[in-house]
Amino acid sequence: MDLANTCCVIEYIVPGDTSRVPHLYAVPFFDTSKFLKENKMIFPWNVGGAATSKNGTIEYAIRFFKIDGQGDNKKLVYNLNLLPTNVSAGRIGAVVKLVQPWNIP
Repeated sequence: MDLANTCCVIEYIVPGDTSRVPHLYAVPFFDTSKFLKENKMIFPWNVGGAATSKNGTIEYAIRFFKIDGQGDNKKLVYNLNLLPTNVSAGRIGAVVKLVQPWNIP
């Protein structure tokens, strides 16, 4: 699956949130051409709002998925979850490693 043809969300936990319920950030776009030779992509995450409402480390995971069909016939046809990682204040940019994709028949 070409990730350029999928939707992307970032699931994150607000620092100090004992409920551990993830918040979602819908990635508005990504660039797969700038670092094509390196097989990398760039996408924005405007870290703010709930994510930075408290001091601490933000835990997050990135998910790529694709839904096919229309109306009541929609189905999840691709889902890739990346390993959870974290980012602290002052760190700009992050490198995440792919895990084995999970294809749904």
